[in-house]
Amino acid sequence: MGGYIYHPAISHIKDLLYDGGFIIVYDWNSEIYDLCKKDLDAIGKLSEIGCYKLITSIIRGNRFNEGLLGDAIQNEIFPKTIERLLEIIIKKQVM
Repeated sequence: MGGYIYHPAISHIKDLLYDGGFIIVYDWNSEIYDLCKKDLDAIGKLSEIGCYKLITSIIRGNRFNEGLLGDAIQNEIFPKTIERLLEIIIKKQVM
C-alpha cells in the first residue's frame, strides 16, 4: 500500500469523473500530460476531447505512478483542465 493519501473530496471527484463519462478509452499513456506540464498555456488550447484525454491520463496514470494526481493538482494542470473543459461545455450550451 502506498503512502500518498488524498483528501476524501478527491476520491469523490474521481468517482464523479468515472461516473460522468469523463474518463475515456484511448492510449492514456500518451505524452499529453508531459506536454501540458511543460506548457500550462497549452491547456487553454485543448479541445473537448483533449481535455478528456488529459483527465484520463492523470486519473489512470495515478494508478501506476502514485502521486501523479497530487502533482497535477499542485502544478495546476488538473484544475486548469477542468476549467478549460467547463469553458468548452458552457460555450456549447450557449450556442
